Amino acid sequence: RRSLDARLNKWRADGRGKGPRFTYVVDVELESSLGDDTEIRLKHSPGRTELLPTTTTADDSKNNSPPTRSAIQLQQQTSDNTQEKNAKRKKKKRVIVVGSGPAGLFCALELAQSNEDIQPIVLERGQPVELRGKDIGALMHRRELSPNSNFCFGEGGAGTWSDGKLSTRIGRNSQAVRRVLQTLVQHGAPSVILVDGAPHLGTDNLVRLLRNLRTSLEQEYGTEIRFGTQMTKLLFEGDKAVGVEYTTTKTPITPTRRRGSSSRQEEVVTETGVLMGDAVVLATGHSARDVYEELYRTQQQQDNNGGNSPRVQLEPKGFAVGFRVEHPQRIINEMQYGMEWGTSVRTGKVQTDRRNQEYFENLATSSSQDDERSTHHERIPVPSYRLATDQAWDGAIKRGAYSFCMCPGGQIVPASTDSTHLCVNGMSFSRRDSLWANAALVV
Repeated sequence: RRSLDARLNKWRADGRGKGPRFTYVVDVELESSLGDDTEIRLKHSPGRTELLPTTTTADDSKNNSPPTRSAIQLQQQTSDNTQEKNAKRKKKKRVIVVGSGPAGLFCALELAQSNEDIQPIVLERGQPVELRGKDIGALMHRRELSPNSNFCFGEGGAGTWSDGKLSTRIGRNSQAVRRVLQTLVQHGAPSVILVDGAPHLGTDNLVRLLRNLRTSLEQEYGTEIRFGTQMTKLLFEGDKAVGVEYTTTKTPITPTRRRGSSSRQEEVVTETGVLMGDAVVLATGHSARDVYEELYRTQQQQDNNGGNSPRVQLEPKGFAVGFRVEHPQRIINEMQYGMEWGTSVRTGKVQTDRRNQEYFENLATSSSQDDERSTHHERIPVPSYRLATDQAWDGAIKRGAYSFCMCPGGQIVPASTDSTHLCVNGMSFSRRDSLWANAALVV
């Protein structure tokens, strides 16, 4: 993985003085010996030399060499043929996945890939990205909020129209994380996310990726995806969740609204039904408050009935509260890279790059720092930041405070799902070429 070390007081490896430089984390596969009775001795040293866990199967123990491309294709063809035969011979088990955010989509994909006898059925209250984009456009330009198709609800979840950051603190070079990144690349994500230290997709890449992933799930694995379908009740047999009651809302496509007219008048068709399966997975995210209300009612009913083996258990969870801060990206460029390197931030967008150049020229003139003005021609990434403290004084006690979801070169968007509530989020496109940066600050 490649990361930018922006510390200005560190010497560069190319001998050109101090300044930003790229650092790399490289994975190397080594044989148990070098073939000349010389053992390889590596010490696990976090941050320097880390030994990754390896997993082997019975077949791997017989043959350590990786499979060839032709072998993989043959295996895939054999698997496809077997799947078709089995589908005719016996009925597949159905797993109902509620929600098509990252958790729901990867759950459906993992189920479909790992067991050909399982058919996932994904229920999503929102719309596919094509229609969802139109609803978001209506919100941004005409202030028309669709309660089930917006910045939170719809294919891909809240992250689709968000920043698309793929960073994690739970082992970013682990096999599980790499598998997720490789899956994203297979469905259209840029391959650079496999090596970037802080990989970032951006909304524009996410929309294309989600269309490809949906096609793969439906056509290659036979997954059924129902959009505009909201779970209203969880159904049990004994203590096992085996089905849901749902409501499907269909909104016919109408001609474009004429200039000056009022909100769109559309006929909404609502259908209700029951869907039974062998298991239910709830991957509804945090904004589906009605789901948690339904689970709470279920818990209350079982408590009143004196159930010994509860169907649902809810526990309170602490959460951080705060607000989102927005500031010019050129100020962050100066704070992170200084006068010497700040002008090396180039996004390719004429207005943004011109304003950044003018900012540093004016700063140098007003502070008589012409000697520090950049003569570098390298192009360095748009910088971000992260703040954290456990010494934030609120007038009575010290609290922890930290920044969250920092979006360089991004914008603030309305993330409300209810017209009577106000909630905002931050997002960036893949080029991060906006004039503004924003971050949440929470306690």
